[in-house]
Amino acid sequence: MLNKTNLRRSMTILVFLFSATQFSFSQNNFKVTGKITDATGKPLEGATVQVKGTAAATATKTDGSFEINAPSGNSILVISYVGFLEQEIPLKGQAHVSITLNSLANSLDDVVVVGYGTRKKTDVTGVVSSISGEKLRSVPTTNLTSALQGRIPGLEVRANSYRPGSGARVIIRGNRSLNTGNEPLYVVDGIPVSYTIDDMNPLDIESVDVLKDASATAIYGVRGANGVVQITTRKGRAGKVSVQYEGSTSFDNILKNLPVFNAPQLADSWRQAFFADRVYNFAQSTTAPNNYFPNAAADVKLFGGNTGNAMWSFIKNAYQFTTFNTATNTYIATKRPTTAEERALLANLGLPVLTEVDAYDPSRIQGFDWQGAAIRQGITSTHNINLSAGSDKIKSSFGGGYFKQKGIEYGQDYTRYSVSNNSEFKLAKFLTFGSGISYVNSVQNVGPSLYGNASGQLPFTQPYDSTGKFDLYPNDDQQIINGLNDVNTVFNEIKANRIFGNVYAEVTLLKGLRYKAVFGIDSRNTRQGTFNGAASSVRQGALANAGQTVTNSLSWVYNNLLYYDFKIKKDH
Repeated sequence: MLNKTNLRRSMTILVFLFSATQFSFSQNNFKVTGKITDATGKPLEGATVQVKGTAAATATKTDGSFEINAPSGNSILVISYVGFLEQEIPLKGQAHVSITLNSLANSLDDVVVVGYGTRKKTDVTGVVSSISGEKLRSVPTTNLTSALQGRIPGLEVRANSYRPGSGARVIIRGNRSLNTGNEPLYVVDGIPVSYTIDDMNPLDIESVDVLKDASATAIYGVRGANGVVQITTRKGRAGKVSVQYEGSTSFDNILKNLPVFNAPQLADSWRQAFFADRVYNFAQSTTAPNNYFPNAAADVKLFGGNTGNAMWSFIKNAYQFTTFNTATNTYIATKRPTTAEERALLANLGLPVLTEVDAYDPSRIQGFDWQGAAIRQGITSTHNINLSAGSDKIKSSFGGGYFKQKGIEYGQDYTRYSVSNNSEFKLAKFLTFGSGISYVNSVQNVGPSLYGNASGQLPFTQPYDSTGKFDLYPNDDQQIINGLNDVNTVFNEIKANRIFGNVYAEVTLLKGLRYKAVFGIDSRNTRQGTFNGAASSVRQGALANAGQTVTNSLSWVYNNLLYYDFKIKKDH
């Protein structure tokens, strides 16, 4: 049984507990709302808002607004967004905040990545241009270097080849040497890489900085003489798990084939040239030209019928023959009467007026579309995914990519798979450890050059003879080879495996004084297999041959960097 004293004590305890509960509840539910925009006032959707020191995080809506619960009105919000500087905003009791983020790509007061750290753009006097990964991915392209085309002033991208997987060359503000390479140095997360950056998953890119300033590239020595393309990869961010996927499929076709004559047009052009020559001879002698109109006896000579040339075997289909005169070794074709207009034309030309000429039907010439036989509709498919998450102690980002390009020429294609991981661990207040590793597997079928070969073929010839056998020399000219069979007889495949990345440790020695050790590696293994069959344009009936080339290469770098950050008062 409770007396008054005990009851009074119990009520006091209950009131205290209730007050403590209310205090605890209020401390963990300081509601904060706000809006995040860029420098132009445009809302930023998907910006990460985290309460520093906690796991509480959210993302902005389409209009840039957000809502989050903080432990107290004295909490600090950490705002981050791809392509923008990360900011820390002390609440100072404010329940509503408006935040403007500065763009990495556009602000002159912004920080750019240089060889030995970061600098303000206003402090860099040479060529410095930046582009965020988001803008880089806004237009689908087949490779990373092509995505830079037209995005950065002074940077020129030249395709190495039209073949899938061939990549492109990058030149910053023109050539600097006639004898040596002019490509810039590629640096990924502070580590120079020896091979193409086209292996990288575009979703893994945070930003690209192009450096030409002497001080910015000084740490790389002569390797930076042609400029430096500095790539910063995405890191995990504190807060909830973020998953991003990008995919596209495109179709490729030749915009316009090379303009060439079809079979009847080419035959007529040859005939007209032959006639013009005979008109000239007629002016010099008494030999009258008799083939202004198609004439079988003249065509058999013009197109090699007397020598067994294959061209005549196609042209003769336009005529209807009655007999073959063995005495004169000429064909006698069916005649047709000339029209009044044709007789008037002959008279105006000062030529004998013929009442009949050989019947000729050009539609009966069996032509072949050599260019069309060499090409197909190309298809390019790209699928990339990125997963990131983190806290104050651990931040990690995982990426995966698939790229498949079927070339517009038969026998040419390229496939690439890539995986990557970028992690950072805060082991202690003064010690940070991190790594960024990527693995790429690719297969390139180089294939034969069918289109260029096909463009040199005569349109009234066929790739196969009358028996259906592949004809290596359809023009009866061993200088003009039929290469269409190379799709089945030529094999040239390049398989590559590549691992590149870095590990680092950073120690804060004193206030403003940091030491960073970085070890980077770029390892690549390629295996190229070739086969040229006996019926290929390479061997031309000789024995088939085959070969294999294996290349292993490894480059590594170890950097020791010491940073000292300090501020001088504005009046000094």
